[in-house]
Amino acid sequence: MGRSRFSKRSSILPVAEWPAVDVECFVGEDKILVANRIQAIRMYLAGQPHTQIAADSGIIRSEVHRLLKRCCQVAADGRIWGFRALAPNMHIKNYERTAPVVCVTGEANNGSTGALGQLFERYPMLQKLVHELYLPREPKNKFQDVRMRICDLHNKFIRWLEEHGLQPNEWPLSTKTEGLEALRSYCNSLSSRYPEQWVRARAGDQAAARLTVGRGIEPIVPTMRAFNAVQLDFHKVDSASMISITNPFGVEIKVPLPRWYIGAIVEERYDLIIGAVLALEINPSADSVLETIESAIIPLVAGSKSCALAIGLGNKVFPNQMFEQLAGQGFSILRMDNGWSNVAFDVIDNVVDTIGCAVHLGPVKAWWGRDTIERVFGQTTRSGLQRSPCTYGSGPSDSRKNNPEQNAVAFELKLSDITSALEHQILLQNSSPTGALMMCSPMDALAAAIDNYGSTFIPSPLPATTQELPLLMYHTDIVTVRGNRKKGERPYAKVGPWRYTNEIISSDFALIGQHLKIYSSLRDARIAYAVCVETGEVLGKLLPPNRWQEVEISWSVRSILNREGTHHRRKARREMHSDDWAGTLATATAIEGTNGMNKANVRKTALAVAKAAAKQAPQSHLNEHESNGTPSVRRDREAAQPGSSMQSLFLDVPFNIKSLHQPE
Repeated sequence: MGRSRFSKRSSILPVAEWPAVDVECFVGEDKILVANRIQAIRMYLAGQPHTQIAADSGIIRSEVHRLLKRCCQVAADGRIWGFRALAPNMHIKNYERTAPVVCVTGEANNGSTGALGQLFERYPMLQKLVHELYLPREPKNKFQDVRMRICDLHNKFIRWLEEHGLQPNEWPLSTKTEGLEALRSYCNSLSSRYPEQWVRARAGDQAAARLTVGRGIEPIVPTMRAFNAVQLDFHKVDSASMISITNPFGVEIKVPLPRWYIGAIVEERYDLIIGAVLALEINPSADSVLETIESAIIPLVAGSKSCALAIGLGNKVFPNQMFEQLAGQGFSILRMDNGWSNVAFDVIDNVVDTIGCAVHLGPVKAWWGRDTIERVFGQTTRSGLQRSPCTYGSGPSDSRKNNPEQNAVAFELKLSDITSALEHQILLQNSSPTGALMMCSPMDALAAAIDNYGSTFIPSPLPATTQELPLLMYHTDIVTVRGNRKKGERPYAKVGPWRYTNEIISSDFALIGQHLKIYSSLRDARIAYAVCVETGEVLGKLLPPNRWQEVEISWSVRSILNREGTHHRRKARREMHSDDWAGTLATATAIEGTNGMNKANVRKTALAVAKAAAKQAPQSHLNEHESNGTPSVRRDREAAQPGSSMQSLFLDVPFNIKSLHQPE
C-alpha cells in the first residue's frame, strides 16, 4: 500500500502560514491539551520520529495523523483550519444527519437537528430554488421579488414540497412551524458562505460596493507626507436660497437657487481644507473643478475688490495664504469621483500636463472611497448650513425642513454673507484640535512639518512660468473672428457678452472668418489669450472692452450676472409696458400723414416717437389707460384733429417730433 498523502510532509502548507491560536486563551486541562497537540503537529512536520513525538507530547501516531487531517481541511473563510482545528470540541464541518426524522403531527421541532440538510440532500432542486429566491443575482422578470422576506420564501418552500409529493406526516409539514426557524437559520448562514452575493442581494449595490473598503489590505500608496494626496469633491447644499450678488457697479442682482454647490479640496494627511469655491450652478462644471484646484495652488489676494465666487477673498483662510512656502505647492495624487465634470478633457488633460500628478477616479456616489472629504463636508453642513431656516434637511423626514422656499424669499442671502460663513467654517475645521492628530489642529500640524527640516514635508512648487500663466485654470473657447471691411469694423473675437481684441488681431482683416482658441482666466475675465487654430500662431494677450478695463470680475460671476440680468431686463420692460408703442405708432402715422410728409418718413418718425413715449411715460399714466378700459390708441385717435400740433397730443414727449427725423 502506498504512503498516505498526509505522510508526505513536504506537500503540506508551511506551518508559518497556518491560522494560529493563542494557548493562553485556554485554561486548565484544555490549555495543556491544545499545547500538546500543537507541539505534536510541529514536531511531525519538522520530521521528528513518532516515538519522540509520543514521548514529548503524549500523542500517539494515529492521533497525530487524525489531527493533521483536521488541520488541513478548508474552512468557510477559504483558508485551512490550521491550528484552529486543535481546540477542544471544535466542529470543522456542519452536522450531517443520517437518522430519519420522527415526529408526531403538531409537535414542535424537538429532535429535528439537521433535518433541513437531510431534506436538501433528498431534494437538491429545492436548495437551488431557495438560493435563487433569497439571493437573486439579477431580476429575471418584472414580477420578481427582488428582496423576498423569509415568510414569503417559506410559503414558496412549503408549496414546492407539497407539489412534489411530500406527505403531511413528514418533516417539516408535520411540525407546528413547518420548518420556518430552520429555514431562517439557513438563510442567515448564507451570509458567511457567500458574503458578497448576500450583501448585494439583501442590502443593495451601494452596500456591496462598500465591501471594497476595510479588507485589511495595506494601501498601494500610503499617505506618509503632507500634499502627497488630495481629495476633491462637490457638496450639494440643501438650502433653498435667494442669493443677492452685487455687480461691479454696486447694484444687487437676485439669483433664486433651489440648490447650490460648494467645491472643496482636502489634504489627506492632516484633513486640511486647502481650497474651496462656490458653484452657483445646476450641476458643477469643468470650470468649477479647475477653479477649485486653482484656489488650492495659487494664493488668492485677501481683501481683493473682486466679486468672484472664490472663498478666501475677505480673509486668509487657506494654507497657501498663510504660508509663503506653499505658494504654487503641487501634489502627487488627486482623488475625485467619476462625475462627468471631473472626467472632462479640460480637467484631466490640464491637471496631468500642468501639475504632473496622477488622477485617481473613483466610482460616483461611493463616499467611502473618499471618506476624508465627505467627513469634512458633514461637519461643515451640520455646524452651519443645515441650521439655516431655508434648509431642506438631510432627507424628507428631517424635522428641520420647514417651508424652505418661502423662507428663502423672506431671508434673502447676500453672496458676501455666504462666503463669510464658509470662511468661518473652513477656519474652524483647519484650526480645531482633533484626536486623529493627537489633539493638535491640522494647521498647527502643517506648520510644524514646514518648520521641521527633518519632517516628511517636501516643498514641490510649480515652475514660476506655470504660476504666472496657469493655463490650467483658464476657460477655453473656440470662436470665430468677426469684422467687416466694408463697414470699417475691425476684427475682434466675442467671448460671452464681451468683445476682445488686440493690435495684432485688429490690424489683420485676413483673420476674419478664422477660428481662435481663447484662454480666459476664471478669476479675472479681463485676462484672455488667443491662439489661431488654423496656423497655431500665438496672438498674445487680448484686451476687453474699454468700459471693463478697470472692473475686476470673475468668469463665473459674469456668466451669472449676464444670465440673471437678462431675466430681470425682460421683467423690467414688461413692467414699463414697452409693448404699448404699437397704438402710438398708428396715431402718429395718421396725424403726420396730414402734414405732407412722405409715407416712409412718417413711419420712421412715428416709430421713434412711440418708443420714446413708451419709455418716458410715467407708470401712473399707463395704469390710467388700463383702469378706464379704453386703449390708448383709441383716445389718441379721438384727440387727433387736422392741424393740431404734436406737442399738444403727446404731452409726455419733451421734444419736437420733427427734430427726430428730417428728410434730406
